[in-house]
Amino acid sequence: MRKHKILYLILSLLLLLSGYLGYRRWHIQLVDSQEKPACLWLKTDSSPFLFLDLHRQFQSDASMKILETQFWTEKMIPIITAPSKITASYTSYQLPTESGETARFYVNEHPINNHCGLSFFSMQEGETLRETETAVWVQFDQSVSDPDSSNSSVQRVWQMRSSEVEITIEFADSLTDSILPAAEKTFAQLAS
Repeated sequence: MRKHKILYLILSLLLLLSGYLGYRRWHIQLVDSQEKPACLWLKTDSSPFLFLDLHRQFQSDASMKILETQFWTEKMIPIITAPSKITASYTSYQLPTESGETARFYVNEHPINNHCGLSFFSMQEGETLRETETAVWVQFDQSVSDPDSSNSSVQRVWQMRSSEVEITIEFADSLTDSILPAAEKTFAQLAS
């Protein structure tokens, strides 16, 4: 009788583990990238049970929902879908607006001198909002193609940089007041 209980327990644990691993494989997808073949470009949705350690520096608040994260790693263990050290991430967030609708904004985080990830921004000329001995926060506007329409629009960009990491936050100008508290917390952490 006791052997049967142990066997059922082992089978139950194996079933739970295989379900969890299958869930991870379903929610973490490899994105084909020819740009930097030494790096794996992966994508995950906002599923809460992935336990990915993305080392996010951006200090999002409770109203900011993660929609999708693209991240880069040098290797991944295929069976358990476990990436090695995450080298960069590009996260889409959703934020409720005062009108009751939702709006998206994007956060790109990567270490300085990183060879993986979306490092298409460099410190650009713009207005310096804050500067300390260890970090700088620059603001500039850029023209972007709106993915939801064929119109062109302008996005506000906040770029925060320390000697170790660069964080770029892209958002519509109307979201400035909503994102500012999280950006200030993020800059305070970078500057400490």
